[in-house]
Formats: sequence, C-alpha cells, structure tokens
Amino acid sequence: LRVLWPILDFDPLPPGMPLHGWLLEPWRREAKKLDQNAKTSRRDAMDLTESLADLFERAVTGWTPTHAEGKGVVEKALAYQEKASGWIDTKQFWRDFVGAMLCHQSGCEKDKCPHAHRCVYVVAIDDVDLQVEHLPQLLHAVRLLDHPNVAYVLTGNYDHLRFVLKLDYMRRHGHRLHIHRHDEQQIDDELWNDINAHSDRLRDAWPGPDRDGRGY
Repeated sequence: LRVLWPILDFDPLPPGMPLHGWLLEPWRREAKKLDQNAKTSRRDAMDLTESLADLFERAVTGWTPTHAEGKGVVEKALAYQEKASGWIDTKQFWRDFVGAMLCHQSGCEKDKCPHAHRCVYVVAIDDVDLQVEHLPQLLHAVRLLDHPNVAYVLTGNYDHLRFVLKLDYMRRHGHRLHIHRHDEQQIDDELWNDINAHSDRLRDAWPGPDRDGRGY
C-alpha cells in the first residue's frame, strides 16, 4: 500500500483548474523517484515522467472546454481533433501508465506483463465538501481514472455532499421529471424539507430573499 503525496486539498481550488490534470499531480513525485531508481537497474525502462506528461496532456485536452473563438477553419479543426484524440486516448494512456508504475515498483522486467502485482496506490483528496460546485466534475475524473490497483479516498461532510449532488441533478434534469405544476411544487417542497433538515450553516448559505422556502 503506497499513499501518493501530496494529499490533494480541494479547497482552495484555483479558478479554471483542469480537474482531470489536477487529479494526476500526486503521481509526479512517485514517477520521478522510480525513474531515478530505474536508471541504475534497468536500461530499457519506460520513462514514467514522460509517460505521465503525455497522459496529462491528453486528459487536459480531452476533458477541458476547447476555446476556438477567433481561430481560422484549419486551426479550429486541429483544436477539435486534438480534443477528440485526448478524449479517446486518455483511458488507455492511464492504464498503460499505472501498469508501468506497478512494474517499476515491483522490479518486473517481463516483456508481456499482466501487471498483476500486489500493490495499491492511494490518492487522498481532502475538504471535498468545500468546493461542492466542482464535485460532479471531480467524480467524473475519478471514474475516468479508475484502476484495480488505485484507490481514491475522499474526505468531507457526506450529508452535505449528497445534498449538493441532489441539487445538481435537479438543476440538470428537473425539467424532465415533472409536467404539471402540482408535481413541480411537490419537488420544491421536498428540496426545502432537505434544506431544513440540513445544518444551520447550509441554510444560511442558501440564496433567496426569505426563509419560508419560496425565495428560490
């Protein structure tokens, strides 16, 4: 069991930070250390730092909005081509990178290795409940960068996180869940009941001119 450092702190998170790339950052220190060890023991070892850089580039390109405003047709086409390539290749690059990390860690030199090494890397993320607006994207990044030998530990207020995810789901899909005004009112009442059952801190942060549930 190897815990990767540094532990990621979800608060504060800089504006515009590409979360898929941010989630890869703890691997950099471990990759550099294994690369240094490999130079003295294995001549044909994969450069893990270079592999991580390739993975980082594809993850950020594939899962970050493309800004093509003001560009010509050819430049736009190339930008979207890079995005499509990053979106498709990220998963395979990730699995190849983790597999190489496992082999380096275990001293494996097999040409065709199934990466069946008894090692689990732990990526810890703290204060997840303090940047709740980014939580859906973080969960997507964790799902994308999954691996049998990688475990993610997220710490935060579970009730608060669950509540915010419910609000995000309602914001995205609420208009598809009801047809009649009566149903819409019922959903509003259910959400406000959840707010009243929540902490005083969350109720104080809820936007609206009044406190009877009708201000939103």
